[in-house]
Amino acid sequence: MKTRFRALLICVLALVISEALLGQGLTGSIVGTITDPSDAVVPHARITIKNVNTNAEIGTTTDVDGFYRAVGLVPGDYSVKAEAPGFRQVTTSPQAVAVATPVRVDLRWARLRRSLPSKPRRHR
Repeated sequence: MKTRFRALLICVLALVISEALLGQGLTGSIVGTITDPSDAVVPHARITIKNVNTNAEIGTTTDVDGFYRAVGLVPGDYSVKAEAPGFRQVTTSPQAVAVATPVRVDLRWARLRRSLPSKPRRHR
């Protein structure tokens, strides 16, 4: 009876441990916050995460706190591109993503310079 109980206990422990390990997965993630020149967060910015080796892209948007997250990324090198009205498009250099280690990529934007209409010249 003790042998069966031990065998059952070992099987249950093995199942629990394997579930925990599988939950870790074999993927990584990129997270970050987008801010403007005044350090205010930029909500609803369009974010594109691109695997530079395969050209596979994943899209997401920043939340109301300017935060974004891309999960389930196969380990490799990724660039992050951010776009929003009134700001210049920003693309990072490749960032190495590894298994189960989030990579933080925060971006700070420069505003687009709006050209002011020139004043009409008066002719004399």
